[in-house]
Amino acid sequence: MRPFRIGVIADIHVGSMFGVWHPDAIPSYGGKYTLHIGQRYLWDNWLRIAREIPTLDMLVWNGDLIDGKQPRDSGRFLLEPEIIRQAEAFLMVAEPFQRRLRGRTYVLRGTRYHDEEDIAVETIGRELGAICDHYGRHSWDWLLLDVRGVKLDIAHAQSVMLRYVTTALEREGQFSDMAGLHADVIVRSHSHRPHWHYLEGANELPLRLEISTPAWQLATSYVLRGKAPNRAVLRNLGMVIIEIGEGVPMVRPFLFPHPPFRREEYQEVA
Repeated sequence: MRPFRIGVIADIHVGSMFGVWHPDAIPSYGGKYTLHIGQRYLWDNWLRIAREIPTLDMLVWNGDLIDGKQPRDSGRFLLEPEIIRQAEAFLMVAEPFQRRLRGRTYVLRGTRYHDEEDIAVETIGRELGAICDHYGRHSWDWLLLDVRGVKLDIAHAQSVMLRYVTTALEREGQFSDMAGLHADVIVRSHSHRPHWHYLEGANELPLRLEISTPAWQLATSYVLRGKAPNRAVLRNLGMVIIEIGEGVPMVRPFLFPHPPFRREEYQEVA
């Protein structure tokens, strides 16, 4: 049986100077924005991976698709300040992957910090023809799917841990069991750190697959000045494909390394 392929892409942060931006997108303030070296690196890999992946049966855009208003930074690192224009730019960015799809699209909302205005995410979902939730909206907070008898629990948010990264995902699996859902595949994003592992299965499958997806945003100023400066540096960016065939679901990662950046050095003081 040919496997059913589900692509999951998250944390693109369109509108951020550290995120993916289409080179032909026109910002709201006019003119043409020129990609800097890091964004060119992202865009080149975006197009490359869109060419390399197999045809998808389903595509899930799992939150933080746009960067929002960035109130904590007073919009300092935004290349596009208008939320609806970020959404329009995302639609241009999404097109290469949508061409690889022959089935359903789902759009999930990310954190309220980035997706604070639902109209932007809803616009994205409507324009992509995404499947509606039970309230008729084209975007979801939380998505439960049954694909060939395999139960998937997909959402954006999860706890973020710099160490013991498996713990956050294991908790999500425990919450699934506590809610009586007993998912076979747990998918979360938000942490920007790709990771997946198998644990003892919750249903008839012998193993449960738990996935934290990679991001498409370069390390930001927030990473370098956070509670643990310079420790949350990303190693890999990209996306994952979940293949559901006979037996245990499998992960096919499509990753590329985060580009090197200038490390801080000790300053000599006489």
